[in-house]
Amino acid sequence: MKSLFIVLITVVSFFSLSFAQWNIQTVDNSGDVGKWSDIAYDSQGYPHIVYFDETDDDIMYAWWDGTAWHYEEISPDGNYNFKGCSIALDNQDNPHVIFHHYSLNRIQYGTKNNGNWTYEYIEKVGSSGGYPDICLYYNSSTGNTIPHIVYYKWYGSDEKVLRHAYYNNNTSQWITETIDAANDVGIWPHIVNDASGHLYVSYYDQGAGALRFAHYDGTKWSTTIIDDTGDVGLYNSIALDNNGNPCISYYDKTNGDLKYVVIENVNSN
Repeated sequence: MKSLFIVLITVVSFFSLSFAQWNIQTVDNSGDVGKWSDIAYDSQGYPHIVYFDETDDDIMYAWWDGTAWHYEEISPDGNYNFKGCSIALDNQDNPHVIFHHYSLNRIQYGTKNNGNWTYEYIEKVGSSGGYPDICLYYNSSTGNTIPHIVYYKWYGSDEKVLRHAYYNNNTSQWITETIDAANDVGIWPHIVNDASGHLYVSYYDQGAGALRFAHYDGTKWSTTIIDDTGDVGLYNSIALDNNGNPCISYYDKTNGDLKYVVIENVNSN
């Protein structure tokens, strides 16, 4: 990542949206529900949400059809008192979900096709691991949708590292790799991709108390520290702006502030 240009903004106050009217709905009130929620939108602009039901230790999936909310309990087995879940929709509006299976200490992937859910275990991450996030890359030349998953692993020889898994359609297998193995990195990772298949990951460096960033340019991964001015980087989220620049929001624990960073020239030579 040569000639990276970083624009860092600290947001310390809110502004009034006097022109906006918020429409607030209760999606599910069937117990202690809603923890670790994640949302994606389908081709009709309707929301799909995955979340945790702490009352029954279940993974829940809710979606809006334009008229009403629908719900499914999608836990295939076991106890799901877990650390995180995420959802993405493919170009056929099929949901792909990822979550931490606490009983088995594994990252588990599920997808729904033709009304049926199928599940696969990705790898064991330990009881302190998890925090998974997912994005989908559609390869227009092959017609394949490739799930990419990032998560924190604290198990066995891979302790306190940021991991990446993706599905290889040629071998019909999941490929796993370590992106960053610095001292205790990878908590709270988030991943996005662009139309070229480049991957961008934001994550927390617990060892250094810093916000870190990883980039896959189509050939290799590179990593860098974005902000280490105090204890920063928790609860981060990443998105691409209209110019394809990664933009990250995150918590500055030292000052109690919300921060925002734009990373330019990521793919420059």
